[in-house]
Amino acid sequence: MTKEGEPVKNRDAEIFMWISIICYVITAFTPVVSYGFIAYFDTTIYGLFTSLEIVLFFGSILFAVLALINVSKPIVFRLCAYLTAALSIWPIIVLFAAFYVFGGLNIGFITYILAAVSSIVAGIVYKSNKKPPLQTILDTQKNQTSIPSSDKVVFLEYPEENVQKLSFQEQKDDTNLQSETDTWFCGNCGQKVKRTTSICEHCGFDLSEQ
Repeated sequence: MTKEGEPVKNRDAEIFMWISIICYVITAFTPVVSYGFIAYFDTTIYGLFTSLEIVLFFGSILFAVLALINVSKPIVFRLCAYLTAALSIWPIIVLFAAFYVFGGLNIGFITYILAAVSSIVAGIVYKSNKKPPLQTILDTQKNQTSIPSSDKVVFLEYPEENVQKLSFQEQKDDTNLQSETDTWFCGNCGQKVKRTTSICEHCGFDLSEQ
C-alpha cells in the first residue's frame, strides 16, 4: 500500500503500453486481411492503407513510446495513451471496410485492435500520486503559522525569569527616583548633599539656614 507523498509505481499501466507497442509492431509485419477464410491471398497494411493511414499508424506507435517515456507524468502519459488509440480509429475503420471486400480478417487486424484497446486500458489504470486531503494541508499550514519565535519560546519556558528581570528593572528605576528626591543642593557652594545632612561636607555651610 502506497503512503501519502510517495510516488506511485504504475506497473500495470506500463505493461499495457508495452502490450500496445508489441501489438503495433506485429500488425506492421503480419497480414491484416485475407481473401475468404482460407488465407491464400493475404495483404498487410502497406497494401491497403493510403499514405495518410500509414502516418496515423506509425503516429500511434510514436505516442505509445512517448507514454512509456513519460510514465511519471500523469497528464502526459494519459494524453499520449489516449492519442495512441485515437489515431487508430480511422485505420481500423478502413480495415473493417476491407473485411467486407476480402471476406476474412488475419492476425494483424486482431493485434491492431488489441494495441488500441491496451493503450486505452493503460490510461484508465494509471494512478496519479496520492495527494494529502485538504484538511491535512490546512492543519499543516496552521501549525506552521502558530510556531512561536525563539523569544516567545524562552518566555513560555521561563516565565518567572522574565518577570524577575522586569521587576528588577522597575526596582532599579524606583531606586534612582528615590535617591534623587533624598538629595538637594548646598546654597553656598552648589554641590549635591543629602537632605539629612545639616552641614555641607564640601564647604562647611550650615544647611539649616537655607
